[in-house]
Amino acid sequence: RRDIGPLLAGTQYRGDMEKKIKLLATETEPEFTSAGKAPGIQIWRIEKGKIKTWPKEYYGSFFQGDSYIVLRTVSLEEYYAHLWIGKDSTPDEMGTASFKILQLDEILKKNCTIIYESQGNESSLFQSYFPLLTILQGGVDPDYYSEVTKKYKYRLFHIRGVGTNVQSREVPIARQYLDSTDVFILDTGIKLYNWRGRASNSFEKYHGSYICELIKKNRHGKVEIISIDEDDKTCSNIDNEEEFYSYFDKTKA
Repeated sequence: RRDIGPLLAGTQYRGDMEKKIKLLATETEPEFTSAGKAPGIQIWRIEKGKIKTWPKEYYGSFFQGDSYIVLRTVSLEEYYAHLWIGKDSTPDEMGTASFKILQLDEILKKNCTIIYESQGNESSLFQSYFPLLTILQGGVDPDYYSEVTKKYKYRLFHIRGVGTNVQSREVPIARQYLDSTDVFILDTGIKLYNWRGRASNSFEKYHGSYICELIKKNRHGKVEIISIDEDDKTCSNIDNEEEFYSYFDKTKA
C-alpha cells in the first residue's frame, strides 16, 4: 500500500479527515454498490466534488484535468485500487479522490493494494489494463460521453511508446506540436489522418496504424483511415498531406 496522505495536505479535507476516516466503514456511496463484486476493471471519475461511474466504452481514456479511481478485482479478497491524478487536476479533486479510495478500501474490508498513479508516470501494472492509454486535454466534459453532440471536436494525438506499452496523448492542433521523430493521429470524426514523421521508427508506425484500426472498429467501421508519410513526394501523399495541414489552418485563433 502506498501512502496517499500527502495528497490530503493543503486541501479543505485536512481538518476533519481523521474524523471522516473513522466513519468510512459506515458511510454509503451509491456509486460503489457494485464495486469488487466480480473480477475485472471498474473506473470512477471525480466530477464537481462527487464520484461518478466512468462509462466502459471509454475505459483507457483519461482527462488530464481530472482525478480517477481504477479498481481491479482479482478475487473477493484481492483488489488493486489505483488513484490516477491528471496533471491539471485541482487540489479539491485530488482530496475527494483520496477520501473516496479510502472509503472504497473500507467497503472492501481493507483488501485493497492502493497505488498512486500520476500522469506520465503510470505503473506498468496500470498500463497493462488497457490496450491503449489515451490522455485527453481538459477536464469534466459531459459531451465527451453523451450520445448526441452538437459538433464533433477535432483532436490531435501524439503517439509514443512507454516501455512495452503505447500511449496516445492529446495535444493542441498546431504545427509546432508536430515532431518528425514521432507519429500523430488527427481525428476529425469521419476521417483519421495517420501522420508518420520522416524519422519515426517502425514501433511508432505500427502502433499508429493499430490505434487507427482500433478507433475504426469502435466506430463500427464508419471512418476512413488516411496514412501520410512526411516528405513522401507521391501525388496522392502530397494531396493527403495538404488536406491534413488544412485542419491546422482551420483551428487558428
